[in-house]
Amino acid sequence: MRYPQNGGKPCPPVKETRGPPLVIKPVCRLSDWSPWSLNFGFGQQARVRSVISAAAGAQCGKLDDVRYTGKVPTVRETARNVQQFFLRPTGLSATISRTSTLNLVRDLVLILDSSGSIGSTSFLDAKKQLSKFIGLLCPILPFDRIVGSPYQYNQAAMVTYSTNVTTNFYFNTYDTTVSIQTAIENAVYVGSGTNTNKAFDRAKVLFQPGTGVRNAALAKREVLILTDGRSNSQTLTLAAVAQLKQVADVYGLMIGSYTQAGKDELTKYVSSPINEHLFYLENLNQLKDLLAYLEYQKKLAGGNWCAPFQIPVDCIVSPWSPWSPAVGVQTRTRKIVRNPKNGGKPCPPLKETRGSPLPVCILSPWSPWSLNFGFGQQARARSVISGAAGGKCGKLDDVRYTGKIPTIKETANNVKQFFLRPTGQPHTIIRTSTSNLVRDLVLILDSSGSIGNTSFIDAKKQLSKLIGLLCPILPFDRIVGSPYLYNQAAMVTYSTDVTTNFYFNTYDTTVSIQTAIENAVYVGKGTYTHKAFERAEVLFQPGTGVRNAALAKREVLILTDGRSNIEAQTLTAVAQLKLVADVYGLMIGTYTQAGMDELTQYVSSPINEHLFYLENLNQLKDLLEVLENMKLLAGGNWCAPFNPLNKKIKNKKKVKTKKSKKKKIRVKSNKRKKNKRKNV
Repeated sequence: MRYPQNGGKPCPPVKETRGPPLVIKPVCRLSDWSPWSLNFGFGQQARVRSVISAAAGAQCGKLDDVRYTGKVPTVRETARNVQQFFLRPTGLSATISRTSTLNLVRDLVLILDSSGSIGSTSFLDAKKQLSKFIGLLCPILPFDRIVGSPYQYNQAAMVTYSTNVTTNFYFNTYDTTVSIQTAIENAVYVGSGTNTNKAFDRAKVLFQPGTGVRNAALAKREVLILTDGRSNSQTLTLAAVAQLKQVADVYGLMIGSYTQAGKDELTKYVSSPINEHLFYLENLNQLKDLLAYLEYQKKLAGGNWCAPFQIPVDCIVSPWSPWSPAVGVQTRTRKIVRNPKNGGKPCPPLKETRGSPLPVCILSPWSPWSLNFGFGQQARARSVISGAAGGKCGKLDDVRYTGKIPTIKETANNVKQFFLRPTGQPHTIIRTSTSNLVRDLVLILDSSGSIGNTSFIDAKKQLSKLIGLLCPILPFDRIVGSPYLYNQAAMVTYSTDVTTNFYFNTYDTTVSIQTAIENAVYVGKGTYTHKAFERAEVLFQPGTGVRNAALAKREVLILTDGRSNIEAQTLTAVAQLKLVADVYGLMIGTYTQAGMDELTQYVSSPINEHLFYLENLNQLKDLLEVLENMKLLAGGNWCAPFNPLNKKIKNKKKVKTKKSKKKKIRVKSNKRKKNKRKNV
């Protein structure tokens, strides 16, 4: 062993390898399988295991395992499983112990199969038993709302499904157990296909803001599906329920006879551990027996079925807000999500401050004042040229009152130019593609006490006519294979509560939408406009038929005759709505200055292009007559075809016209020459 010296031969390689390189796969360490569970479901047992540690990219394999025993549990055994894992009566020793109010209350979505296989008679029985079933939850009167204690009671929403899906009620629709049970029993049987995927999609939407759903950290989110059959599309259904299980625990109450493939599919509907979420009965008579047994167990338990919710409750606060863009000093705040009770931990500080540099904001000059509009107003706007991050730039819209309310004809011109936007009219905004030619439009109609039933009927009729003036001709008639060549509409009516009259995908013709508008039911109570704005925002979320926002403009038109009952909540709700859609307002009636100021803030910017005002409903009729006359005078020029190549077609026509003119000139000159010859 010697290094080379004085120009001697260099050393040869000192290391050799052979064989393929060793690939080290990411390691995943799993716990041992748990013992097999007791018998449950379709005659099954389940076991689980958990991940102890896993390297990035490691594939850990399945964590749930199910085997079939061939022995279906008795009704009594199923009832015990339902009691322990779903009802969870708070006063019984068999219940899982809890150390806080977390998961004691729940936001529960009920999904009820209304397909052809269940039959109308069995559907009636199923509704009745489901109504009784939810009455067994804790606390006593489980869905009776307690003012000031939003996490001491349960909430429920409900969906029925067949070929299509219906939202029977939302979390904030009813505030007593009896009213919810009545609503369940009033559900309507359909008796068509079994598109279970649509029901799971809609259930996921119900856990989004605007439905009355509460903080998931304080109220457990659960779904219970009662069905008697497999879905029409297993692939779509399993994809939909996988998404739903990311936001809620899914339980299944399966009834009827199933093939092996059916059992395998329905087992995949529920959350893990499977044995705690899947319950099976062979027929609806067994459902009655199950309820009778559970009611008997509750009677035996007496006051011990539901223990009082009196345990220590710690304070919970929201995350910190972003630092404020203040001058010299920045602040950030957080809010109390839940106040402490019964000796729970007190709340931490809710405000912090720190020093910050002075941000700079440069604005454009104000635009000229607009023409008169709305409540006798003019508007102007300016834009941000440049601004430091977080800089406060001041208001970008400004409105002043002129004292001169526009005439009906002037308002009609504004409605035509800025809302109807007939595509064949020369004053319409130029568009270079089909983008924003079509719209997904939410109609919001005031059904409060101030409007009155007779005026409500008139308002529906005129609103139905108004949307018929949109372009294209037959503006809401669906065109198969061309999803962005027609408009879509959804509708909300509101009073003390809010009703979704139809979704974007409910109707596919203009006439059916106009009929649905005119069939809206008058309520005649309070004016909770904020609930209508919140529901409109929900309608622009997946599962309602809404289309790609880049290809279909999202718009809202509210027709109202009065201020809201809660201005602060309403302005907050509409500010959120304006982040996802352009909001137009058709305001009718007599308003105070405060009322005009509030309603002006409902609409999007530029304000003069979104706010329209009429003094009474007779003027609404006059407005529609003016607009209909405008359309009549325009004839075929009211709606140009939705074809971005129109300009080229028109140019070709012009060229042909020039050629024809040249031909006419030649003919005339030839005639003159002939006449000259005759004269000679």
